[in-house]
Amino acid sequence: LNLGNNSLVQKDYENALARYHKALMVMQDLDDKDGIAICFGNIAQVMAAQDKNEDAISYLLRALEINNTIGNNDESQRNYFGLYGIYSKMKNYEKALEYHVQYTRLKDSLLNSASAQTIADMQNDLQLEMQRIEEERRREKEEEEHHRAEQMQYLAIITMIVIAFAFLFIAIKIRLSFRTIDMIVFVGVLLFFEFLHVVLHPYINEYTHGHPILFMAVNIAIASSLKPLHHSLEHRLKAYTHRNDKRKAAPASDEAAKH
Repeated sequence: LNLGNNSLVQKDYENALARYHKALMVMQDLDDKDGIAICFGNIAQVMAAQDKNEDAISYLLRALEINNTIGNNDESQRNYFGLYGIYSKMKNYEKALEYHVQYTRLKDSLLNSASAQTIADMQNDLQLEMQRIEEERRREKEEEEHHRAEQMQYLAIITMIVIAFAFLFIAIKIRLSFRTIDMIVFVGVLLFFEFLHVVLHPYINEYTHGHPILFMAVNIAIASSLKPLHHSLEHRLKAYTHRNDKRKAAPASDEAAKH
């Protein structure tokens, strides 16, 4: 055990662990409960120093079980304090508090003011940590719902754009009035503007830093840039419809002339 302790002090964890395990085998052969518990506790120290926290907890619990059984309160105190330290390092404040309370109860029948303050601080830390985790979960859920809503909005607008231009195609084929074509083109361009607005909204908001006048100015600029597209599309469709009407009217005129 002493050789293992020396290796642990020198941070030679491999040799410390080997020597503690060798000592453990000797204690088990002798059925020395006190020695076995001490070996378990020492092995836990090495594990904790190597950040193998779960293994350290396992060995400390085995040591604690033996010490509680044989009534070795001094070693039980150390085990409780060791568990408190490991759980604190793991930020599992609830478990840390549990073992710290047991440690202080075993050490003193009444908690002194310093111990009470330590527990109060740990309770406060635990509460703050739980609040932080809850807030993080809530924020992640809100972001996920917002993302899902945006995706649905994109899909709805794209669907409406497709439907609008499908109606436009049908309107041309069945020779609807120019006023109807104007209305369908207007609706299609309006939906396209809305799609751009939804997609670019976060970037515009970031660029303008949420300033309402700048935000409105950028939206006006986008709308203005779509005006030539609106007029060009409207003009081309009317011209196309007009040419189709003339082509269909020409054979009818020729047929009438023959008669």
